[in-house]
Amino acid sequence: MRISRLLQQQSNSNSPNSGDAGPKTPSQKIRSAPKYVQNSPTKANVVANVIINSLFALGLYCLYRDYTITKEKSGSAGTVRIIDTPSNKVSDKKPSEIQQAGSFSQVIHSLTYRDLSALSVTMGFLGYITDVARQSFGKKSLIYRTSVFSLFLFPTSSYLLYKSRYDKTHKLFDY
Repeated sequence: MRISRLLQQQSNSNSPNSGDAGPKTPSQKIRSAPKYVQNSPTKANVVANVIINSLFALGLYCLYRDYTITKEKSGSAGTVRIIDTPSNKVSDKKPSEIQQAGSFSQVIHSLTYRDLSALSVTMGFLGYITDVARQSFGKKSLIYRTSVFSLFLFPTSSYLLYKSRYDKTHKLFDY
């Protein structure tokens, strides 16, 4: 009996009508909705999520494609082959077969599936960081503007990186 009276007194003291500031149940603690909800279904969020997930999916597809091509060309399992030039390029065209032989098109045709996978996953990750910065800090924050700058700077810097790699391999194999 005493235990039931103590429990009854304790439950009465925890009621929201009593003036005590005692422990409350979780449903009593949360009285209002959060001030903002991250990833609310606005058009901008939906478009950003579709683009980011598409980039991640493209990266996975390119990685799978690289794996299947490498598996087909490897022959027997357990052998190690040293390859001077990439054998799993996206395009099989030689530089002489490309109609507009500008450096941009030559660099694009020299990319492998592994390169495309790395590029698309990195671009998706930068897009995700930019989207989170926009949702969390707003469009006028320095973090968001810096992430947008890095998002636009990444394709340019990666092109310059792959162009230097193309120039080095092109000089090595042009006797």
